[in-house]
Amino acid sequence: MTTQEVLTRFKTEFERIASQAAPGYEPDEISTMLNIAMENLIVNRYTGDNPLQQGFEQTEKRIEDLANLIEYKNYTTFTTGFLPNSYSVTLPNTLLANPQDFSDVFWFIIYENCLSSFLNCNTGQPERILVKEVNHMELEDLLQDPFNKPEKDRWIFRNRTKNKVNLITDGNFQPVSYTVGYIRKPQPIDLTVTSNNAIPDVSDEMQREVITEAVFQAVKALADNRVQIYKQDLQTIE
Repeated sequence: MTTQEVLTRFKTEFERIASQAAPGYEPDEISTMLNIAMENLIVNRYTGDNPLQQGFEQTEKRIEDLANLIEYKNYTTFTTGFLPNSYSVTLPNTLLANPQDFSDVFWFIIYENCLSSFLNCNTGQPERILVKEVNHMELEDLLQDPFNKPEKDRWIFRNRTKNKVNLITDGNFQPVSYTVGYIRKPQPIDLTVTSNNAIPDVSDEMQREVITEAVFQAVKALADNRVQIYKQDLQTIE
């Protein structure tokens, strides 16, 4: 959708639901509401916390909705992590070190694999092992468990701290390659500038849903404000 199409659709839907006394929103205000709506919808699609209870990639529509937001990175260089036998990589722009650059801002992991320094006996190549996410509370117990600790031909542990992924071994091997697939943060919508693709990072169908969700939130905010004014009027009368 072009910038003008988005503005027209938002105003048309808003005026159809709201009363004639509804305020007229400026493009920058509509942009803010659209960005909030878009980010909320993306999170809800990722988690499955939505009326249809459909999470990421559960249906063809869900795949299409967020397809433009999927990125992959492969790391072959690691820094020594804080935890024993751990190796760290820095994820893309998670802390928005450059607030103007939204081209690749890491959000949610959707895929990962790892190659270990242990060589496969048949191929002579690094062994591919599973990446197992563990939280800090269970980490120590798992490291001491001979049946569940990380091993060179089974899996490697992974946890997150700030803008880093930490890969944790048992000390007998190390990662030589780590691949991560993730959903990135969408590019902000800015209706103060003219564009032929004002909501670029989601499917055409989801663009319409973003506008409708923003309209619902605008109407709700208007209604909440009127309720508050009504309560204040009642207190004045009393």
